[in-house]
Amino acid sequence: MTAKIFIHIGPPKTGTTALQFAVQNATLTRARYGGCFQPRENNTGLSAKVLAHAHLPDAKGSAKRAEIRKEFKDALNAGQSVFISEEMLLLGDRHLQSPDRLEALADMVQGMPTVILLTLRRPSDAIPSLYQELYLGLEGKYWRDFNGFCTSRHVHCYRYKCIIQRLTALGFETLVLLNFEMLNDFPKHLAQFPELDGIQAITALQQKNISKTGAAGARWLPAIDAGSVLTSILSHKRHRLIAKCRRKSPFLSKLLAKHVLKEQLATLSVPTDIAAELDVDFLELTADVGTIRRLSSKHDDPIRHGARPQRQGASKPYPRPRYGGTP
Repeated sequence: MTAKIFIHIGPPKTGTTALQFAVQNATLTRARYGGCFQPRENNTGLSAKVLAHAHLPDAKGSAKRAEIRKEFKDALNAGQSVFISEEMLLLGDRHLQSPDRLEALADMVQGMPTVILLTLRRPSDAIPSLYQELYLGLEGKYWRDFNGFCTSRHVHCYRYKCIIQRLTALGFETLVLLNFEMLNDFPKHLAQFPELDGIQAITALQQKNISKTGAAGARWLPAIDAGSVLTSILSHKRHRLIAKCRRKSPFLSKLLAKHVLKEQLATLSVPTDIAAELDVDFLELTADVGTIRRLSSKHDDPIRHGARPQRQGASKPYPRPRYGGTP
């Protein structure tokens, strides 16, 4: 039996936190859990390092990625598998200096036996929840434009076939799909791997991170203050300055806390044409839930069996939505 790296990549709003709580509390006899540890503010595991250095430009990130690669290798050489879970690997950074996080991940585990875990959820159900979660940190143009958000790159994390194609092109070999609606089945699916002995003891997942909703699925969107507006406009490097001003200066803190948009109860419904296009991948792939799939770039079908492709040059972005969404 060869030790393996298991990486759960979300996407967000698919029961990730519940899965993380369950795995971090499980007793795995041949593997160690490297995070994300919950609650997230206490996360100092291997997944935190992976995420921290997956979005750095190559000039800064390459050296750190080599250190993480060594940590993975040391565990495998000791006969210990590693399980990490990090949904943020599928969310792009709105600041353009950030590289493709999946490509950075591939660099960290290149040449090591790796299993990717991807959770399916109907996109038209997940997107309103994602919008609510990201709301304060979104570009300002989306605060009053949910439909625009639905065609933005923020929802690419639910374009499942595009993600599978990207994983294939980057050389990942093995994929297991999970289903949000049947997430309690995930221990059974992963028990197919003897490297995760002990995971079958997980019997049920507790629901976590329940969103604040109103009647008939309406969602409360938080108030936007002046600090949020500045954060949306300024570069990533200036975000810490704004946070420091909030902490250190009572005057600036009060000024930055002035509301620009009030808290509101909004009914969020993904436009029919967009929902239909995004949901079709989900519907087609649900039949493959729980199956161990070998990825190959030699075929048009991204989940056929095949050999590991060679990585060549810089990465390509996810295919753009056919309905002409915002990149």
